[in-house]
Amino acid sequence: MKGKDLLKLMSEADVSLIEESENAPQVEKKKISKMAWLLPLAGVVAIVLLIGVGVLFQNGKKQTSMSSEEKRHEDLGYGIYLDTIAGVEFHSADAEDKIRYGLLSDGSDIILSQSDIGEYIGTVSDDRGQELVGKKAYHYAKYPKYNSIIIVELEDSYALFCAYGYSVDVPLGDSLKDAFTKYGLPEKGVKIEVYDHNEKLIRTITERSDIEQIVEILVSCNNIGYTEPNRRLVQAWNETYGNDYVYLDEKSGTIKYRDIIIDQTIQESISKSSFGGVETKSEGERLPVEDMADELWHKDSLELIIEVSEGYRIRLNYCPLARKISAFNGAFDLTEEKMKKLDALLK
Repeated sequence: MKGKDLLKLMSEADVSLIEESENAPQVEKKKISKMAWLLPLAGVVAIVLLIGVGVLFQNGKKQTSMSSEEKRHEDLGYGIYLDTIAGVEFHSADAEDKIRYGLLSDGSDIILSQSDIGEYIGTVSDDRGQELVGKKAYHYAKYPKYNSIIIVELEDSYALFCAYGYSVDVPLGDSLKDAFTKYGLPEKGVKIEVYDHNEKLIRTITERSDIEQIVEILVSCNNIGYTEPNRRLVQAWNETYGNDYVYLDEKSGTIKYRDIIIDQTIQESISKSSFGGVETKSEGERLPVEDMADELWHKDSLELIIEVSEGYRIRLNYCPLARKISAFNGAFDLTEEKMKKLDALLK
């Protein structure tokens, strides 16, 4: 699972060092990679959740190094939009997506010919660098019905792009229903992959009735922002360790950590690392208490990747301790009853 710059940028930020507003997530610190936390942004900033991939290739006349061409195409148009598919961002490919779309089983070079170009699908209307604006895009002949994998015609070659997915903003108080409807769920759902917090795939769900039941549970969840879920995480810390080393800043709604001495016995019981002494940190460093809290909150968490028939994917983070699903730009509330039903279907 596998993100591009947007997800990497969010995952690499040390959120414990940043004071954010009500809608700023504070506790999801796992690095987003193949099995990553979904780290939603706040407010009106909509996160595009779906994996964006792209594979680069030459036309049949010339073969070039995949690595150099891939870098060149990423520089040209790492994030592009088409005039015919509103709200969908496309990114150039990585090795993982070659495998996902059945193009290659490894990271070797790929060469495609003119016969791989399908029907015209639209024109690049926006591109971060503006170099690709006006370029024509086509269906990939191997996937004639997929809008999630497209070919963009360059001056002397082609580039294959895949969609991150729809940009969706879910206002506070609203449910996931409209967002999931945009993806055609549950009708278009083909599978749900379930990963644990160590990025291990624990189950793949393809049974239609199970997918429908899971979606039915999720679409009724409302966006409650981040203050209340953060309060629940702090409460879980206090109940586990009986102290206020981790606390909620009521003004900002974010989680804070105290510079304290960690009891060596407690520390060694949950971590292989040994810190000891008075906790201090310089800029960019994490307090041991942060790692302890992170481990507590993430140990029972799951990541769900919902894939639809068009190839789009939705990434969701399920955190039982906070009774929430993180999705798009919010934290969505789960009742105890919904959690019991969801656990039975996922595990």
